[in-house]
Amino acid sequence: MTEQTEQAKQFTWMGAEQLKPLLIPIEEVQPFPGNPRRGNVQAIARSLDTFGQQKPIVVQASTRYVVAGNHTRLGAIENGWTHIAAVVEEMDDETARDYLLADNKSTDDASYDSGELLTMLQSAANSGTLDRTLYTGDDLDDLLATQGGQETEDERTNAEHAPADDRWVEGEEGLQRSGSTGAVREVRLVFDVESYEKFHTNLRILRSEWGTAGLIETVERAVEYSVEQVRGEEEPVTVDNMNAGLGDDT
Repeated sequence: MTEQTEQAKQFTWMGAEQLKPLLIPIEEVQPFPGNPRRGNVQAIARSLDTFGQQKPIVVQASTRYVVAGNHTRLGAIENGWTHIAAVVEEMDDETARDYLLADNKSTDDASYDSGELLTMLQSAANSGTLDRTLYTGDDLDDLLATQGGQETEDERTNAEHAPADDRWVEGEEGLQRSGSTGAVREVRLVFDVESYEKFHTNLRILRSEWGTAGLIETVERAVEYSVEQVRGEEEPVTVDNMNAGLGDDT
């Protein structure tokens, strides 16, 4: 085996092409001593495994301590990388310390526009890529709950809640389910925040218990189950037997 082949075998890294000139052996850099930040290394490792390294870490030249990207380094090690892209910068110890603190603090002070975040997460869910954003379906559900129970068209087509046969599309006769040939009627529920959170929690419990595929199916089954309990019947409730039980009030 040639020396070049041996080096290629030992090299493990993935990321943006523009970062390749910045690659250094990962063993040459060390975590910053006393770094107070505690990050989610497993999540960062997942992101690196999905997208590769898209921005370099920052390393103090004299000490080889990482002043920005300590958990990126750990995530890379978790993934078995031998190299990492780094900007190696000359800075004194005080500057390195203060830069690390400022970098952490600037991230901590960031906030989200919940409406914009919801829109982006719903878009990712609809395209089937929510898992690689590091957000979960529960995160999306919780964010929906904070929006005061306002349902949007994106929510109805949310892939996290609605499989292919349970989505809403614009048909010739108006809003209808995917695969349906006829129009449907829309039911809009409006809650205050506390009531919506309780409603949403109950739906998640029912989905888990019943194994229903989506939000719509869960609501339908919950209504049917409630009617069965009121009527004391075990047979499935249909429109015909419900109408028969109601009689003619005209």
